[in-house]
Amino acid sequence: MDQTLGQHFYVYAYLREDCSPYYVGKGSGRRRFKRGGRPCPVPSDETRIIVLAENLIEAEAFRLEVLLIAFWGRKDLGTGRLHNQSDGGTGTTGRIITAEMRARLSAVNTGKRHTAEARLKISAAGTGRVRSAEAKAKTGAACRGVPLSAEHRAKLAEARRGKPRTALTRAKISAARRGKPKSPETRARMSEAAKIREAARRSERELAIQSTSTAQPSLLPATVQRLSNSL
Repeated sequence: MDQTLGQHFYVYAYLREDCSPYYVGKGSGRRRFKRGGRPCPVPSDETRIIVLAENLIEAEAFRLEVLLIAFWGRKDLGTGRLHNQSDGGTGTTGRIITAEMRARLSAVNTGKRHTAEARLKISAAGTGRVRSAEAKAKTGAACRGVPLSAEHRAKLAEARRGKPRTALTRAKISAARRGKPKSPETRARMSEAAKIREAARRSERELAIQSTSTAQPSLLPATVQRLSNSL
């Protein structure tokens, strides 16, 4: 049974000492008493935590939450008294991330590494998820033209080194590149890389020939020694 259809949701509010609301939320169970996940503290006096409507399905609770936030207004937008940082409903629609908030988030997460368990969970959550064409276009536009540092490029190369590509992956890469015009810069880099590879192969061949011609007779193949002795 879909839990979102059960009539066990409610909409609640936190009140100031003068009984004016400063936060509106939606929840079930003891959600209104739990700390964390909000931009403001839970009242220490539980009498200032009130339920405005109960026995709702989730969709009804979301709608009422949105209406009440719009009615009382948000402090961050200068429209009212609530500390809510979104318009309510699902997700964080309407939330404003200031430059200061971004800087704090960046400082908190800089240098932080996911544990092996966390990486597995992230991988499992994303497995099988199909991204829309619009989402792909937005990601591409955001990343396009962003220069990568030498350190970043080195890390990417190291991560990919030694990883064999499947036949399906190779086919997809080939299909994506087919018919795509290459810029003069790309052609020049490809040409230079090809020249370096050819020079390396030529050097290897020359070294092989030199080592064969200067080898001691005892190290030469028996057939070559017999031919040399018969001359």
